[in-house]
Parts: sequence; structure tokens; C-alpha cells
Amino acid sequence: YNFYDVNEIRKKAEESFQYCVKKQGALNLLSVGRMTSQKKYLRFLNVLARLKNEGYLFQWHVLGDGEQRKKIENKINELHLEDYVFLEGLTDNPYKYMKHCDLFVLPSGWEGFPTVTVEAKVLNCAVLATDVSGIREQIEHGKTGWIVENNEEAIYQGLKYLLNNKSVVNTIRSNEGIEKICDPKIKMQKILRIIN
Repeated sequence: YNFYDVNEIRKKAEESFQYCVKKQGALNLLSVGRMTSQKKYLRFLNVLARLKNEGYLFQWHVLGDGEQRKKIENKINELHLEDYVFLEGLTDNPYKYMKHCDLFVLPSGWEGFPTVTVEAKVLNCAVLATDVSGIREQIEHGKTGWIVENNEEAIYQGLKYLLNNKSVVNTIRSNEGIEKICDPKIKMQKILRIIN
């Protein structure tokens, strides 16, 4: 388990920021992480292409870099998603992006315990996540986030549902229960129980 500086996360989130607007009324989706096969960004691009072709409005912003960047750029062009997907690169402050996103997306194929979703929940982000290790400790499906099976069709159906139901997106912004992950006293008690 990681320790989180909740006050620092919230402080950094207050930095002035605004997403570029390419499509009026588009939902701003955000992912943060290395561009590697683990994160399954190539799979997520297939989902976005289907939704774009069905007329949905969204902008997916990706913070990070990595070995798959060129493949991702090529796939964006191949699927004609240039006005829908924005590779923002590395930043020392992802929290200002998180604070202003409509939906934080974790499309990963596998994780240990995804730190980035905890940080997003600290900032009351609505989160859509694949059912990877550790995610059910952080998110209660339908209440504090939206958990989907770890495959392309389930991600597509889940994101489509949320795009059609903005009231649900607002509901899952709740960060109820996140203190059990972020509170250092609670974490120390857990660690001491394990040791003893």
C-alpha cells in the first residue's frame, strides 16, 4: 500500500487549467500512465473509434509517454481520431487535469494496486476502470465508480452507458470510503496488524 499526501494532491489540483475544446459539448476523458502494453491504450482506441462512428462526442487526453507512443500515434491516425485523442506527454502535475476531467479512465489489462485511481478519487473524479487487481478495494461499482470486465466489448458497453447517462457520471464522482486508503493512521493500523 502506498501513502498519499491528500493535501498536496488537492493543492496541486487548484493550479489554473483548462482543456482545449475541439468539439463543443464533448466529455473530457483522461488517462494517466506509461504508454505500455499493460495500459491497453491500443485496445481503448478501438473502443473510441466505435463510439466516434456512432456520433458520440468526447475528447480523450492521455498523460504519459512510453514505448508504445509511436504505435498509439499511428493507430490514432488509422482510426481517424486526431480530433478526439490528445497525447499530452509528461507533466509534473496530473492533478489539475484530473480535477477538470469529466471521466477518468483506467483501461489497463493488469495492475498491482492502481495508485492513479486513488488520486483521481481524492479529487472526486468519476472513474471508469477495468476489473484489475486492487480496483474493488478502491471503488464500489455504481456508487463511487464504474467497473467493467477486462475486455474490449465490456469497456465499450460501459463507456457508452456513461456517455448516455451523464447523471450516473455525476453520481460516481463520490469519493466515499477513500479515507480508508488514504488516511495514514488507518494504513499504519493495517500494517501493524499484518506484522503482528
